[in-house]
Amino acid sequence: MLRSRTLILAAIGCALAYIVFVRGYADYLAQVSPTRAVALYSLQPTALAALAEQHLRAGELESAERYARRAIDANAYSGEAWRVMGAVAERAGRNEIALEHMRRAAALTPRDSGAQFWLGIHALRERRLDDALDRLDRLMRFQPETRNDVFPIMATVATNRAGVDAVAVRLAADPDWRSEFTTRLLREMPDPRTARDFVRALRRAGSELNVDEVNAYAFRLYNAQEAPALRDWLKEFDRDPALLNNGGFDAVGPYRLLDWQIEQPPGTDIQLPRVADGKSVLRIDFHNQRIRFDGVRSTLLLSPGQYLLRGEVRSDLEAAHGLRWTLQCPSGQQHSELFAGKTPWRRFSMPVLVDESCLLSTLKLEVYARIAAEQHLNGWIEFDEFELSSMEELPGQ
Repeated sequence: MLRSRTLILAAIGCALAYIVFVRGYADYLAQVSPTRAVALYSLQPTALAALAEQHLRAGELESAERYARRAIDANAYSGEAWRVMGAVAERAGRNEIALEHMRRAAALTPRDSGAQFWLGIHALRERRLDDALDRLDRLMRFQPETRNDVFPIMATVATNRAGVDAVAVRLAADPDWRSEFTTRLLREMPDPRTARDFVRALRRAGSELNVDEVNAYAFRLYNAQEAPALRDWLKEFDRDPALLNNGGFDAVGPYRLLDWQIEQPPGTDIQLPRVADGKSVLRIDFHNQRIRFDGVRSTLLLSPGQYLLRGEVRSDLEAAHGLRWTLQCPSGQQHSELFAGKTPWRRFSMPVLVDESCLLSTLKLEVYARIAAEQHLNGWIEFDEFELSSMEELPGQ
């Protein structure tokens, strides 16, 4: 009797071990080879749902529905399988059933991006804007990998007069996807007027642009050569668009278009600011190399007229010709004197003539060289106390 009981218990133990092994291995295979998982254990729900998804993508709707039903029979809480059922119903024109299945999928598996995305698009079609934005917002918050897919939909709403205020309200809450979305939107908007309307909608929602968004919007207007729109906006932004900002070289400001832009090429060391003799200056060190230098820039937004750029300079610089400040306009260039040699602090000036073709321009420091050998620079140069003034406003004019 004892021997029989031992044999029975051993047989039960072996059977249980086999079931545990088979199901455990099938669970593992469900992630890497769903076909093998189902062959090993025909009721593995994850594998069945994965096969349903594969057949759906291949356009094999009957097979997709069959696998999805088997997955649901094995696990009624399989949100992925319910989503496949919804997609099959939609393609068959059974829209109400599709909506029911998708809602169930999203409820069972909230992180199922396919179901959430489908429900968001459906809500837009039904003109339920708040519901649609809830879905899209959720996707971008909790599944950042979906942002590239969600962006075109959210951008379409944000550039539409009927939807821009609703999107602005969401952005005013400062979700973690805001800056990424807004900067991309402002860069890619085809019409600057649409960008302006979007910025105004943000203000109506009680939100101002952050630094990255300011830069994206300013460069959007600049690249479109929208000088009047850029000037009007800068005034709203409480910056003086008609003068050179930070002529004292006190710091590199966060607003790239509105301040000095620094790009440090190899062979140089640019310091802004460098404190020298108790004041902040712009200093550039050159390390005895040939270099194509134009690494210090500032964008200017001027009205037509005559201007005078004045500043201070000192140097200990070896160069074939030297450095010069250049005002770059679409219609041409205007240059300052050349700076080289060893000099103490001294004043210099540069007259500037602005016509209608030069409303948006760039002031940059560059090396003057006609051939490569003349690009060789060694030493240092410092600038300070820059001021750009209208000739009409200067004393004695």
